[in-house]
Amino acid sequence: MMLILISILVLSFFGGVVEAKTLSVGCSQYSKNLETDGSTVYLPHQSDNTVSLPANFSCIYEIPIKIGLWVKVTILNDLEETDFIQLDDGIGHFTKIVGESSRSSEYFLVSNSKLQVSTSTNSSKILIKIDYTSYTKPSTLEMKSNGHLNYVELNDIRQNPITITSSEQIIATVGRSGYISDDFTLFFIFDGNLTNYQNVSRMDDFIRGQNFVSTSNFLTIIGLDNQTSMSSLIFHRKSDVSSFDKLAGVTVAITSGTISISSSKQNTAVTFLAKNSDVLLLNSLHFTDLGNGDPACTAKAITGPPTSNSKELFDFSPSSNNPYILPQLFPAKFFSIIVEHCSLQLTLRSLLVDSYYDVQESQTGYIFSPSYLDPENLNDINVTYTAQKSMKFEVSIEEVQITSKGQLDISVIDSENQKTSSIVITGDQNGSKSRAVGQSMNVATKNFNNNSGSFAKLKFSVYSSTSSSIAQLFLTFNSTDSPISRVPTVLPNVTSSYSSFDMDKDIAEIASSCLYSKDHREILGNTIGPFFALCSIPFLIENGVNLIAYSEMRAALGFPPRGPWKHYKKRNLEELEFATPEEYFEFREETKDLSLDSAYVMEKNFPPVIKFLDERFPAFRKIFKHKFNNIHRANPIDRETIDAFWNEYVDHILTEMTPAIHSLAHFNDDCPYE
Repeated sequence: MMLILISILVLSFFGGVVEAKTLSVGCSQYSKNLETDGSTVYLPHQSDNTVSLPANFSCIYEIPIKIGLWVKVTILNDLEETDFIQLDDGIGHFTKIVGESSRSSEYFLVSNSKLQVSTSTNSSKILIKIDYTSYTKPSTLEMKSNGHLNYVELNDIRQNPITITSSEQIIATVGRSGYISDDFTLFFIFDGNLTNYQNVSRMDDFIRGQNFVSTSNFLTIIGLDNQTSMSSLIFHRKSDVSSFDKLAGVTVAITSGTISISSSKQNTAVTFLAKNSDVLLLNSLHFTDLGNGDPACTAKAITGPPTSNSKELFDFSPSSNNPYILPQLFPAKFFSIIVEHCSLQLTLRSLLVDSYYDVQESQTGYIFSPSYLDPENLNDINVTYTAQKSMKFEVSIEEVQITSKGQLDISVIDSENQKTSSIVITGDQNGSKSRAVGQSMNVATKNFNNNSGSFAKLKFSVYSSTSSSIAQLFLTFNSTDSPISRVPTVLPNVTSSYSSFDMDKDIAEIASSCLYSKDHREILGNTIGPFFALCSIPFLIENGVNLIAYSEMRAALGFPPRGPWKHYKKRNLEELEFATPEEYFEFREETKDLSLDSAYVMEKNFPPVIKFLDERFPAFRKIFKHKFNNIHRANPIDRETIDAFWNEYVDHILTEMTPAIHSLAHFNDDCPYE
């Protein structure tokens, strides 16, 4: 045993030296009698004062941990130059502490560990505190089948272990939220229970595409810190997902950021889970790699977790010719997407935007009862889709099953609030269609909440009521993170030339850029810290880009700058019969999110946003200025010209920019957070 006599200076509360003691400090291991619930051990000497270490001191301290106990290690250090402390947690993780490290740090351990202390100087000081604690009794979750999603939110298992049981092996998938504050290193997965397990791993090992697979039919998880986490852990029966090459999970906490699914040579299933919400909104989707076409790209949204019993929600494979327009609402807490032989990017929200039920000509989409996606969600629905003028509504009954006294009502209503068509379905029905002209369509279920087994899937389309034939439907990827509404006027005098610069290059540079915590603070005018800034940045950047576009449209049209914010007033085109061109432009520009009635921001929040975007990403304004100045303008300015500007922005420019804007505004795995 190496034994060294060193001096410890004991300081008074006010910092004065009151006593100097000489203590014998060696590399002996502490008694296993101290390895009990509630006990505390101090190293390198059983003293709660920092200890000065001599030069060339070297010791490996064993930290034994009995079954049923966990340990918190607190290290206070004042290390010099090449001196270091290295912690081996016994399950494959090593942490090295050097002079530049934090002076105080905490580590959580669940398995026999080692702590190496090594010095070459004689001026380092350390104090190591080891606290033993017993686990609380785990709760139990028995996995369900038939479309149920088995999961736990990580917030619920902080120092509250839970054991998951199944009839077979279990695969655990981390559903990451995208919040960079989520720390997975302090969550542990036991292959078994807390007193009888094959192995134990940190959850951090399973956040980059690899999943935890149990060797038996149960596993136990626990978090040992007290930090808030927005993520979840999703569980699958091994046989349910054996056909997939890759499994992943995403927890959507308000907004998801840009999610990339890379499946060019394999089949991948991703399960999406809403945090504190019972709805998910698919905002945008675009393919980044379609493969070589052999085999063909397949991409579908399906119900529940991915199993052989999952029902198809809709097929958005490029070869499916299945028309739809995003956003698409899924009125449940979860659904999945399967992708094979291609790659794509998408964004989601867990909040329903105010404008979702405002429909436009040539719009098409799906309506689901909550029970269609989640057999436990028996809530009835009563939703109304409204157009600005009279339209032709078409509804296809894709799949309806109604038991007992359940009922599905579909009504089309005119501008005088009179029904022009009404259908009542009280039994199973598939394949039929209904068409009627009106200004709104109401879909309501009754008594689904009292009848397990009732569900509905409908597909709707909206056409001009004056067209002689049904218009051709089309696929668009437009994000409702932008408050822009689409008016499908197409004018032949809109140009799409970017000859004076490379728009693709500019957008690619934006997409590959990283924002850091200092950037977030600058965007918010240095008024709040980085953690809360993360919640606001996507909304501010996306709407800041819109405001820059509006200002360039106004300049090109000869209109004055946008005035002070006003209260939001929802208007229709009939009210604007005698409006001036500028008043019509303001009507196109109006949105609740950028008004005095906004639930998210105030007008004063945006000047620092626009200043930041202009300085760091001048390409936004450059593209808008170039595009809008190349649109033919009538003299005097008329509504057709204004519509041409808006359609050029929404249908062309914003469609090109949306993936880059999302990549910039949301958390990105390729950008380290600093």
